[in-house]
Amino acid sequence: MGADIESELELLIKKELPRVLKEDPKFRFEIIGILSETFCTKEEIMSILEEIKALRKDFNARFEEHSKVLEGHSVAIKELTQRIEEHSKVLEGHSHRIDKMDVTLSAIGARWGIMAESAFREGLRGIFEERFGVKVSEWVTEDTEGLVFGHRSIVQVDVAVKNGEHWLVEIKSSTSRGDVSTFKRLGELYYKEKEMKPKLILVTPFIDDKAKRLADKFNIAVYTSL
Repeated sequence: MGADIESELELLIKKELPRVLKEDPKFRFEIIGILSETFCTKEEIMSILEEIKALRKDFNARFEEHSKVLEGHSVAIKELTQRIEEHSKVLEGHSHRIDKMDVTLSAIGARWGIMAESAFREGLRGIFEERFGVKVSEWVTEDTEGLVFGHRSIVQVDVAVKNGEHWLVEIKSSTSRGDVSTFKRLGELYYKEKEMKPKLILVTPFIDDKAKRLADKFNIAVYTSL
């Protein structure tokens, strides 16, 4: 029953309300006043649309500005990356040159050490023979058992002999613990072949503390300056 009444009222309102609004101006203005409090007017809607339009325009302008800034940063980063790559190539070239220079200097240093030892050995021979009357000769032998180097090899050393004493003289531009041990084994080989225990003399401008202590332990006389 209630549903039928609501339907009838809805039909009545739809049919009669337009006629009443048209025929009764006072009622029409009252309805407009009520609706104006609830819905936006045309002017208000237009104002809102204008504000939205202005906001969109401002947003587009700011977006374009930020795009230009980002584009500028992108160009700067690209240029910086290119410079870094160029510097990397330059540094790589310098590195290769330094490596080559290091190899060259090492070769020169090794060659100079050999030449210095040879020249110093000749000078020492002259001093021994001319001032002290000591004959210095080079002893060369084949170490068939590998006593000195651990394998079969030809070994040589300078030998000075006077008053029945034999001195083995080793001249090195620099001396390590391994050099000291090798010199000791060389003395043992000399003793084995000559049946004469030699005194060991090591002449070197550079010898580290560990090598010096080992030489003292083996009773090797070390001369680091002349």
